[in-house]
Amino acid sequence: MIPWPAPVPLVATRPPLPEVRLDDIIPDEASWLRDYLAECAAQVQVHPCLPAPMSLSLLSLAAGGAVEFVGRPSHIEIPGVWTTTLALPSERKSSTLRLLLGPWRESVQPTRAAPESASAFEQFASRSVLGGDTPIQALIAADTTPAGIARAVQYRQGRQGIISDEGHVVAQFRQAVAQGGLDIFLKGWSGDALHIRRSKDSISLPRTAIVIALLVQPDVVTSMFTATELIGRGFPQRFLYSYPPPMPGTRRYAEVRELDPRLSQRWCEHTHDLLRLPRLSGVPRRIGLSPDAFAIYAAYTDGLDQRRRDPDQSPFQQQWFSKAHGQALRIAGNLALAANVDTTVISAAAMQAATIWMDYFAAHTAALYISVGEADLLLFHARRVVHWLRQRCRSEVTRNEVTQSLRCNDMPTAADWTPVLDLLCHRHYLRPLSWQPGASGGRPSCGFAVNPAVLMPAVPVPENPANPENKP
Repeated sequence: MIPWPAPVPLVATRPPLPEVRLDDIIPDEASWLRDYLAECAAQVQVHPCLPAPMSLSLLSLAAGGAVEFVGRPSHIEIPGVWTTTLALPSERKSSTLRLLLGPWRESVQPTRAAPESASAFEQFASRSVLGGDTPIQALIAADTTPAGIARAVQYRQGRQGIISDEGHVVAQFRQAVAQGGLDIFLKGWSGDALHIRRSKDSISLPRTAIVIALLVQPDVVTSMFTATELIGRGFPQRFLYSYPPPMPGTRRYAEVRELDPRLSQRWCEHTHDLLRLPRLSGVPRRIGLSPDAFAIYAAYTDGLDQRRRDPDQSPFQQQWFSKAHGQALRIAGNLALAANVDTTVISAAAMQAATIWMDYFAAHTAALYISVGEADLLLFHARRVVHWLRQRCRSEVTRNEVTQSLRCNDMPTAADWTPVLDLLCHRHYLRPLSWQPGASGGRPSCGFAVNPAVLMPAVPVPENPANPENKP
């Protein structure tokens, strides 16, 4: 019999989060972007890693539909980069977002005005890229429901951004699953075609490019990490998560300096150049890897395969790493466009910076999964299962038995308990069994063996310090 490892405590212990310098993640060829982000952070008095991920998403939104990044002929990525940056209350999330979006809103005016008799939506849609310069607010969704996004992409050449510092957006993602509308977001991440048949009119787009960038409190992400309907569709696994260090006690009101207008103008002009790239004219321009960049990318991708095989990785982390090679190519491509909007090659410097970005996001994703994803519902219900097993001295258990005995409003179905049981397996409390149908036939229930250490008082299981008896 395979020996059991010692159970890992069912507590959230977040390891130290790594930091990165702007010099490492923005190559010299795009030094203007590095200087701009440093100026933004200095003005708002936040860590530079707070505005940096959002800037990647905004650049990818501006370039969406115009270019593609090619790793090899069979591997092509679109620019879209989805980011979720977490910050505590009073960490100036809204101020940071306003600073990044401000130059767009102030400097660009609609070039095609709708008639005064047009509806509010038609007036909003008239500011689309079909007429030339595009106000960025025309690409940022006001209505983030699936129906609202579907209407918007129809008028935006398949592009749309969901840029928000409010948590209600995550609740709408969960509602989208119940309404069967999550596909539009997943297609927008992949760049797939969108075809929707409706009674009044239909939508048919050869490609879509939807970018989501959230700047929210950690509690908001908890609901996304514990939503089985989202996890099962691979939705949270598409985000790049980061938790920049807070800056309490370091801010000085009198030391705030104004943003260099030259850098602000450069940010504005560069993103507008991306917005003006030709679209709807055949295949998007393809940007490939230089030989040196390809060597860096191949080495990084090979290393990812080893990390995915790590038995200590949770299922969520393994799924996240399965998309990491594509994410690295997207980041490198956007950094190359930040250096030159007309480029056709991703440099080695851009690819090296992208791998540093991805190592940073990977470490933060792992830490956040422990401290945010599991901290609330998963850990709470996992401790409930352990307490129930001890009370009944069960050496084996099925998922249906757990569901029937412990179901509650938050966890009403067997599918809801799957991530809890996965967590208990990952932390060596349970081990999957191969079960056969009973004499009456039928579908077998998923079964698990229970670690004897859970049941034996002589070999105590590490407890939750805040709850010594591991009671719910």
